[in-house]
Amino acid sequence: MAETHDVALYPNPCQDQFRLANFEGNATYLIINSLGQTVQQGMYVQDEFITTNQLNSGIYFLKIKNKSMKLIKN
Repeated sequence: MAETHDVALYPNPCQDQFRLANFEGNATYLIINSLGQTVQQGMYVQDEFITTNQLNSGIYFLKIKNKSMKLIKN
């Protein structure tokens, strides 16, 4: 079971990838743009990076489990 206490994503802003701190386990994630559209989804595996090289620069939101975090892509 994935734990989500004090989860943070880093680096933020990111270039081509980021990972989560203080997230234990694996879980499905969504990256949502400012229009509310899902632009990327996948399975987060603990301690691995999520690549964002296909996303344009901008502000996004990462949703994973019951958390939503702002993600800035440079």
